[in-house]
Amino acid sequence: MECLIVFAKAPLAGEVKTRLAATVPLSLQDTCALYEAFLNDVLQCAANSRADKIFLNYTPASAGRQMADIAQKYFGAGRLIMLPQGEGTFAGRIAASFATAEKMGATRLVMIGSDSPQLQSRILDAAFAALRESGAALGPSGEGGLYLIGLPAGIRPDWERVFGDGAELVNLCREIVRLGGTVNLLEEVADVDVAADLVTVAALIETMALAGGRGEFPRCTADGLKRLKLTIGRNGGTRDKVLRNDG
Repeated sequence: MECLIVFAKAPLAGEVKTRLAATVPLSLQDTCALYEAFLNDVLQCAANSRADKIFLNYTPASAGRQMADIAQKYFGAGRLIMLPQGEGTFAGRIAASFATAEKMGATRLVMIGSDSPQLQSRILDAAFAALRESGAALGPSGEGGLYLIGLPAGIRPDWERVFGDGAELVNLCREIVRLGGTVNLLEEVADVDVAADLVTVAALIETMALAGGRGEFPRCTADGLKRLKLTIGRNGGTRDKVLRNDG
């Protein structure tokens, strides 16, 4: 079974995208609304993939009803499995998520977060294709991070080491090689943590719209950026780009 894990937080103001909220001209409530748009677009992308099952691993556990209301409109009966992440460190929850999916019959596992609204299902399908052929699949994001982790069942990296000191992308690659595996690198996709990341994604989405919205268009995020009246400007006449709120 090919399983796509969406590892996500529930959209709760003050609990999501706190680093982004500190670097953009938005309230905690507006930042949360934008994150919810990200989550909707990622779930639509997941639904468009060829994965057999979608595991939505969410936190906090008390947000199950809220997450179900968001997710269920994208998936047919029997394809979506919702599971809380549980307690523990981030690395420990990642490890538990992979282990649980394996116990439920997954033989090829791909995990994504909810911070890349412009992600395309063809990339998810490419990750599963790489797993069918050989080795693992890693999707690099900015600053040595990861937007996608694809592993065959039975590969168990030391996740505390992966998310410890250094770049997660390099750390996980080292772990896979240490375990005797091979690594397939996918194309880079930005994830949104701070203002600079949102500049990248907002510019891409606006360009996609101007180009006719070909491929899978992140409609929820595009609408959210428009509603919040976020535009890209220059910082004091320099070449540095910043987000402005024109509301």
